[in-house]
Amino acid sequence: MARPDGSTEYDLFISYPRADQEKVMPIYRALQNEELKVWIDETDVSDYTSITRSIIDGLSRSKALLAYYSNTYPQRRACQWELTAAILASGQEADPTRRILVINPEEGVEHIQPAELWDAKFHKIAKDADSDAINEIAASVKAHVIDLKGLIGDIHAFKPLNWYGARKGFGSNRFVGRLSYMWDIHSALTASGFPLTEDGKASSPVAQVYGIGGVGKSLLALEYALRYGAAFPGGIFWLSAFGNDDVKEGMGAEDREAERIEQIRGIATDFGIDVQDRSPEEIEAHLKRELGKRREAFLWIVDDLPAGMDMDTFERWLAPNQLGKNLITTRTQEHRSLGTPIPLDLLEPDEAYELLTSQRTPKGAEEEEAARSLLKDLGCHALAVDVAGAALHASIIPTPFNDFTEKLANPTKDALEFASELTGTLPTGHETSIASTFLRSIDKMGSGGQDFLRLASMLATAPIPASLVISVFCETDGLSGESGEERSTLAIHSTVKLSLAE
Repeated sequence: MARPDGSTEYDLFISYPRADQEKVMPIYRALQNEELKVWIDETDVSDYTSITRSIIDGLSRSKALLAYYSNTYPQRRACQWELTAAILASGQEADPTRRILVINPEEGVEHIQPAELWDAKFHKIAKDADSDAINEIAASVKAHVIDLKGLIGDIHAFKPLNWYGARKGFGSNRFVGRLSYMWDIHSALTASGFPLTEDGKASSPVAQVYGIGGVGKSLLALEYALRYGAAFPGGIFWLSAFGNDDVKEGMGAEDREAERIEQIRGIATDFGIDVQDRSPEEIEAHLKRELGKRREAFLWIVDDLPAGMDMDTFERWLAPNQLGKNLITTRTQEHRSLGTPIPLDLLEPDEAYELLTSQRTPKGAEEEEAARSLLKDLGCHALAVDVAGAALHASIIPTPFNDFTEKLANPTKDALEFASELTGTLPTGHETSIASTFLRSIDKMGSGGQDFLRLASMLATAPIPASLVISVFCETDGLSGESGEERSTLAIHSTVKLSLAE
């Protein structure tokens, strides 16, 4: 059936990991034999743009989503984006799971997230299911889909996210796992629904993600904003509090308040508010009114909130309007009574292994064992594993996993001294291995990359224009414009390649 715009309507959108394609195709053919129109993507996409296009092209024009939820499904970024988009869109109906169907080829159900899907339209299937079993499932799916009216895209339009504030981006293709944490955040922020008044009596929901440095709090917040943005039509707002930033960690209360005001000013400008000749109080009041006029829920993220804030200061960082849902990342638990605390732990071993080997796959059982051993040394610390994976990818050694593990077992004096400074901020007992990982990566990048890191350490609170890097290199090293550009390009590339900068 065609829509008024000429596009095709589908009964089902099949969401599945590419690794399970051989198991999924017989199901796809059985559904076609039931005369169902099925949308299926046979390519392997992982970047934000391709995933978003896939969702808009197929999911928005389908009645329901059918998830082949194997153990591999939670590991595929595209699968989780598709599932999340369908759940958020269907959330406006009385039964959000009505348009989500699950085929589970595994013994248990614990790998399926969110847990609410355990009660969804559920099909158990053996991994070696014969044609009769597959045809029976296809007939059951058809009986369910026939009764559905309208399309997922008619329930909730899939629109580009509106971003305001300090951090905007597409997340990271190396983001792994953390599914249960994202659903915990979503539940904490949406459990009370979306208030539509400005009487100031109801408090805005607050979710506080806390944990040690480098465990992935900021990336989790960013990924949540990208995946669940459809629930916040009023936009995504990002403020950085620089609580543990190396350059701004000595910031006093007045300086941090000035930083907050400046970021609010920038948000108001992006929001279309004239800030010329207006006081901070007037700007915030105007922003609050404008947010209220739109009557749309929005996500207000405050990244890296420091310890030592009194309650009044803490609350000034929160959303200026009751329609805002507050997501905070911090290392402290001082204000955990205000909102829902969500402790972010280390990566699960399988998640850490996926991250470590995403850029370079171990060759044979011996290398795989070395990779698992390396993860134990690093304590499954997200940032350390990411840096180690990048360093392994850059290595020219035939068996880098074995070599990396051996060198971590014999740390340098510098690594030991660095590790002593990290005590208390990294997983206990793993400081030395993590310190060695960082130092080895820094050594790999050469003098140009190290010079770039020195420059970045002075400017890390804001995006650094490539033109500035070129100018600094030309000035300090007496280089021509062309030579400075070549040196800065190599320096930036080597730093990003080793996951020491974004």
